[in-house]
Amino acid sequence: MKILSGSMLSILGDEVTQPGLLVEIDFSPFPIKRWSSHSNRIFDGRTFTAETMRIDDLSVDGVRVSGTLVLGNTDWVMGSLLITQGIQDRPITVWAYDAHPSGEVIWVCSAVGGAVEINENDCRVELRGAAQYLTSPRTYVTPDNGFNVLLAAGTVLRINGQDIRLDRRS
Repeated sequence: MKILSGSMLSILGDEVTQPGLLVEIDFSPFPIKRWSSHSNRIFDGRTFTAETMRIDDLSVDGVRVSGTLVLGNTDWVMGSLLITQGIQDRPITVWAYDAHPSGEVIWVCSAVGGAVEINENDCRVELRGAAQYLTSPRTYVTPDNGFNVLLAAGTVLRINGQDIRLDRRS
């Protein structure tokens, strides 16, 4: 039988802290959204609201950024937000912090939103550098741009040569 040393037992008894994330997405002209992966947090005079999220496979190399911002979507609110306000080319800033309330916050990267995948449990937003694959100008789905009602069920949209039929879930 193996016996743990006193110092190892002491470490095992310590509080476990996991780094947290702060994410800010500029949806202008809509309000900026600020989320924290742990509890609500105030940083630099701004309030970040607790949200289920994580970043998978983040890589930052100069102006190149890659990774996936995964946001909880169990009630479809996040998916609706990303569809109505648009995420493509929106500025996204990421900070990391020690989960302890007095933990230091450090800047991780500035990115923009890319492709988005929305499903029942989460929304996956591709992160990329602001100068990579510029796709602006962009038309956002807003009343100012003539989008004030949902298209009828069965409407077929042609996007990049592909027909997409809009069906409603009941």
